[in-house]
Amino acid sequence: MRKQYLWMACIPLIFGYGLIVVDKSEELALKALKAEYYKWRNFRNGHHTFKQAFENWSGRSERIEIGKVYNEDFS
Repeated sequence: MRKQYLWMACIPLIFGYGLIVVDKSEELALKALKAEYYKWRNFRNGHHTFKQAFENWSGRSERIEIGKVYNEDFS
């Protein structure tokens, strides 16, 4: 059986909770994460750009294999 993959993008612990999304491509995952970040930023009266927040709070994107068991941070 051919392995299938999705992309996970996250900014852990930002806003006290962290944000995480899984989508069909890295581009789509980062786009969704960025949109959700700006919703939270506006609600919390923040000022960082998405790029700054992604770097400051150790954001990352990773390809994940469907059906593979990962620990809580997809490693």
